[in-house]
Amino acid sequence: MPVSEIGLLKLKPTASLDDPKLRAMLTQIKNRLQDFTSFPFYYLQQVEDPSFIYLLGQWESLAQHYKDLHSSTEWREMVPTMQKYFEFQWMAHFDFVLDDLRVEAPLVQVGRFLVKEGKRGEVERRFERSQRSIGQAVTDGKVVSGWKVDEGRKKEEFVLLSPWKEVPQKEVFGEYFKIDDLVDEVDIKHMRIVNSV
Repeated sequence: MPVSEIGLLKLKPTASLDDPKLRAMLTQIKNRLQDFTSFPFYYLQQVEDPSFIYLLGQWESLAQHYKDLHSSTEWREMVPTMQKYFEFQWMAHFDFVLDDLRVEAPLVQVGRFLVKEGKRGEVERRFERSQRSIGQAVTDGKVVSGWKVDEGRKKEEFVLLSPWKEVPQKEVFGEYFKIDDLVDEVDIKHMRIVNSV
């Protein structure tokens, strides 16, 4: 089953997205990933702190990423190149596909929910009940959601991605998807696609 990847990179203080060499490197890496996976990949810049860059993409499976890519020449060439410009923050895979997400929307909101032990089932039930309300509130396309599938995870993690025309005036996830009692941590950020990369 295909899985989606969300990765977070932080630009080093000496790096800038305005640098043509950096943009060329990002384009080259994105093209290599797309050739390797046959799926599209995207870079998105965080609104709250523009030094953070998200990588969104899709893999045929976890094994394709961890076993096939990590043992490849492409991987050995890509990592040192990226480390010149970025500090790696985190990366995770989720059990949804990106096909329904309008990544090119003016804004994409990402909500990460670290779920308390034993509460996954209740989070799923509450999301099921609130999914229609969340979908109606979102202004520019469909909501995509899923669970982290990486092995060795310490906590269950649920993620929601939603496209918007602008930053929502109120926190939609919190209004319709009430799960504060079921989670230890919530992280909601907004991002915009990095064009011409």
